[in-house]
Amino acid sequence: MALHKMKLGALIASTTLLSSVACTAFAADITVCPEGSGTEGCDFIGNTAIQQAVDAASDGAVIKVMAGVYKTEAYKDAPFQEPYPDHMRDVMVRAAVLVENKAVTIKGEGLVSIIGNPEMTTSAVVVHDGMLDLENISLSGFTVSEPEDPIYDGHGIFVIDSDVSLKNVSVDTLFKMALVIRGDSKVDAQNISISTSHMGLWLAENGTLTLDQAVFSGNHTGFGAYDNSVSHVSNIVIKDSIDDGVYALGKAQVTMENALIMNNKPFAVRALDSSKVDIKSGGFYANDQLVSVAPEGAKVTLGKSVFKIQP
Repeated sequence: MALHKMKLGALIASTTLLSSVACTAFAADITVCPEGSGTEGCDFIGNTAIQQAVDAASDGAVIKVMAGVYKTEAYKDAPFQEPYPDHMRDVMVRAAVLVENKAVTIKGEGLVSIIGNPEMTTSAVVVHDGMLDLENISLSGFTVSEPEDPIYDGHGIFVIDSDVSLKNVSVDTLFKMALVIRGDSKVDAQNISISTSHMGLWLAENGTLTLDQAVFSGNHTGFGAYDNSVSHVSNIVIKDSIDDGVYALGKAQVTMENALIMNNKPFAVRALDSSKVDIKSGGFYANDQLVSVAPEGAKVTLGKSVFKIQP
């Protein structure tokens, strides 16, 4: 994993139910194995093995996750000050796996699934003031205890002031948002599948997203961009959303190429405030309505080759 300059700052203490792992930090590869594995070739075993490996890792370490199911049995909390119109709200983002103040790779070897636990509600993977390359991982089944409390559970991947690379990652069946990019975060993603969540993408503040090859399916809202965020997307399908396929607000800038936006309600694309959405190529198929643009200065631009079919 290519390491970039990380932000400097005080280390944030995290609330945890995980036992401390007393071991020398790993600078190279770490191997984790699912519950019931033998000890040979495994540095950590069981449902908490991934977090144990992250805690033990030094910057640049590669955590190899052997095929299997890892069910949430413990958590760590990352603090986040969420901007509201008239104040800052202090929340805790509760993580099954937390990467904080370090740079690591977590790579699935075979079919790897991290699943939620309704008796211990968390979000799946949280990155706070760190760097993560996440590859070949499936995340599913994360729900909430209380929908509106200041504990952020029920999300998929939650990125706070961090640099993240995603490759071959699927996120599905979540109570809240599948991919959350907040603060001054940068995410580069390839071959992503997101389905059955409240919002497929929540991109806010000064976050940036570069995304290639993705399917967003069956989410309440498909692709949400807010504030001063910037996204560049190619080769994407956004379908079967019940509250807009693409939703832009604030000064968000969204650029899409080869985008198929289909069967969304009520709008394929909605732009509010002074947001800008540019669909350079691709098309629209069987959406309830095509585009909604607020009069305040929002803009939706469609390239000449973009097709529009309403069967």
